[in-house]
Amino acid sequence: MCVGRKKNKYIPFYLQNIICPSPLYINIGRKKNIYLSMVSTIEVAILADHLARVDDAIKWYEMGIQLLMSDISAGNYSELGNPQIVHERLKEYIDRVEKLKEELKQSKVPKIEEDLVPNRAATTDGARGITSESSISEDGPRGIILQALEEGKKARDKGDFSKLIGSENAKHKLIEAVLFPLKLPSAFKENSILRAWHGILLWGPPGTGKTSLAAAVSKLVDCSFISVSASIIMSKYVGDSEKVIKALFDEAKILVETKKQPCIIFFDELEALFKKRSSEQSETSSRVLTEFLNRMGGATSNLKNVLLIGATNLINQIDEAVLRRFEQRILVDLPEEKDIVSMLTMYLNELKEGGHESHITDEQLKEIASHPNMKHVSGADVATLVREVAYKTITDIIKAKCFTKENDKLIPHNEEGECGNPSMLPESGGTFTLDQLQTIEQSIQYRPLEFKDFMNVLEEKTRATLTPKIFEEYQAAKRQQGDTKDSGSSQPDSGENTSK
Repeated sequence: MCVGRKKNKYIPFYLQNIICPSPLYINIGRKKNIYLSMVSTIEVAILADHLARVDDAIKWYEMGIQLLMSDISAGNYSELGNPQIVHERLKEYIDRVEKLKEELKQSKVPKIEEDLVPNRAATTDGARGITSESSISEDGPRGIILQALEEGKKARDKGDFSKLIGSENAKHKLIEAVLFPLKLPSAFKENSILRAWHGILLWGPPGTGKTSLAAAVSKLVDCSFISVSASIIMSKYVGDSEKVIKALFDEAKILVETKKQPCIIFFDELEALFKKRSSEQSETSSRVLTEFLNRMGGATSNLKNVLLIGATNLINQIDEAVLRRFEQRILVDLPEEKDIVSMLTMYLNELKEGGHESHITDEQLKEIASHPNMKHVSGADVATLVREVAYKTITDIIKAKCFTKENDKLIPHNEEGECGNPSMLPESGGTFTLDQLQTIEQSIQYRPLEFKDFMNVLEEKTRATLTPKIFEEYQAAKRQQGDTKDSGSSQPDSGENTSK
């Protein structure tokens, strides 16, 4: 109850103990007997919406919209803030009302009249009432988190440290941070200075394997893996994004308690979710940030065995309060030359298993890795290079003048002089059609990849997707974070082989 104030007849009885009306006396184009500001009205609407009280949410949203429009008409932006943000908020509220009205229209179940009490057991399926976290509709916040859990399971099953080349220090630090508290629990006390990490941030240039690292470590410790991003959490409807954040942490706690195993919540592209606060920040982003910070505070005390791992390409754009929650920050840097050679070897072996041979020596691989156009490449850039070179062998098949048979395999030839005894010739027009090639696809012997194939592709353009300007920005960020070889930091300065 609001101390020292009487109950306000404009607030429903079930919200009297939850929210206090604003003390401000509002009289700009309104009746003098209304003592609720637009902000308080919207807060009541959001609460009613969160409690699934659709009728009341619509009523309070519409009241808040009317008050907000009055302020806009009066040009009262000094109290409201940036005009653009104000109009964005207004649109959010109007869209939410339309959605609620549509839901109410489609609902066939009579409105439930019981008092609204948080954490109350769920009502019959389809009824509009309070639902607990364990029984929320699959289309609601928990349904979104369950989808993220399913996607995380797929990513975890593909996780494999043996395919992650480079950044050995980063891998060791990540494994230690996750495994040590699980395998040596007596050494870590929750209220001690030596306690398990609750937040780990993998940062560095794009394409260095941050997502793959998180998936691999979750597979190593055999834990639940929930992978989320801004596209999953952010919603245009008022209050929905905060509900997803809440459902995310609640589901992690449920998984730990029911499966008796740790849970990793992985935030991909953390900078897209929690940018530094500014005057132009939308109300939705601000509420999501606040909810996350509150939940992170709960994670350190109430969510035992829940680990948050974030991945970011832009560490300097993350809000300082969020960054502080990720206590352990691990740099996943660009690969060194020796790592590039190892990546090329691995990818060529994969191509060989698929029927694409290669005639490239170890010395030639080193020459490819040291090519000027391979400067500042990421692991993803190396994979793209190999893919482009292999693709050219497919192009040669399409340009073939004929095929000859050798050991039950059809060998393509691009010179007519090599077609002495052809087994197959193109149709009129001088080139094979894709329909023709499809009929013999299983019998085609693709030509081996040669060193000159790589050189030809490398001469076309610079392979690094990281521009010199952005590279310098990363170097500055490394110095700021203390992640340089010369600084004596324990953080690594090498890279990964797969795309983030």
